[in-house]
Amino acid sequence: MRKKAAILITLCAAVGVILATVAMWFYYRNSMTDIMESAGSMQEYGRHFLFVCEEDTEMWQSIFENASETAAENDAVLEWVGVNAPVSYSLSQRMEISIASKPDGILLVPDGTDEIRTLTDRAAEAGIPVVNLIRDTTDSRRVSFVGASNYQMGELYGEQIVKLLEPGENEVCLLTDSVNSSVASNLLYSQIANYLKNADTEGCRVSLYTKEADSRSNFEAEEVIRGILMNSRVPDILICVNSVQTECAETALVDYNMIGEVDVIGYYASQGILSALRRDLLPVTITCDAKQVGELSVTALTEYLDTGHVSDYFDITLTAVTNENVNRYVRSQHLPYTGGEAS
Repeated sequence: MRKKAAILITLCAAVGVILATVAMWFYYRNSMTDIMESAGSMQEYGRHFLFVCEEDTEMWQSIFENASETAAENDAVLEWVGVNAPVSYSLSQRMEISIASKPDGILLVPDGTDEIRTLTDRAAEAGIPVVNLIRDTTDSRRVSFVGASNYQMGELYGEQIVKLLEPGENEVCLLTDSVNSSVASNLLYSQIANYLKNADTEGCRVSLYTKEADSRSNFEAEEVIRGILMNSRVPDILICVNSVQTECAETALVDYNMIGEVDVIGYYASQGILSALRRDLLPVTITCDAKQVGELSVTALTEYLDTGHVSDYFDITLTAVTNENVNRYVRSQHLPYTGGEAS
């Protein structure tokens, strides 16, 4: 009797898996059809671009919105592949959908995997130019990259570390991200280390080490950061390289009552991070200009399509926002955030 029940349960599970797979296949096929039909119905636009990004954070939403506005100004329309889908697509699936849709160009936020590098090359072979945003795959056939160099980021992080150093030993933990290539992470680490080596840090000794925290999952980032803060070797300074890590670190400091014990150098200026700066939960965050990134990405695609040539690299501006200049930054960027003392 038990054997029959076990067989029945196994059969039911197998049928469930098959049905789920079929449902996913149909949705996947329909998604490609919807994008292609959407492109065909946009007769008022001369070009159709696709935005391929797996991370639906405030930063990427802002970059997408600014890129969309610039696209419209250039007789083009931009769509975010899979952003409102009832199922979660991987980055590679989004790229496959995009290539099958045959757009005029793709704005891609790569994850450092060989699969995405291969798909980028496949897009190039199909005559679809790809522009990388913020993260780069230099050994792929992408036509351009819009972002900051590891040298630029290392210098700015290094400056902020020096400002936070205390006399004596200082433990500094750099959170790396699995979506960045190991080469990029190593270059950033080396540049920070070189800056600290040459900086005036008399009376201060610095021990710099790294820890990987996957930004694609809040849970994964939270667990890594919790482990760092609960470890016997608690860093004096924690460096974050994206907004997910920053917001998780800020939350952890509050939860574990460690405000003032660990200084967090954040990345990006989301509403939550700006609020943390105003409340003195963070001393500083490094942020990019989402409007500039969005505009340059579309400019790169348009220039390539118009001329067949484009610069290999578009440099973006990075800014250090502190609790002293946060209100001034908000006003300069016309951000919808109010409250706090003016600075």
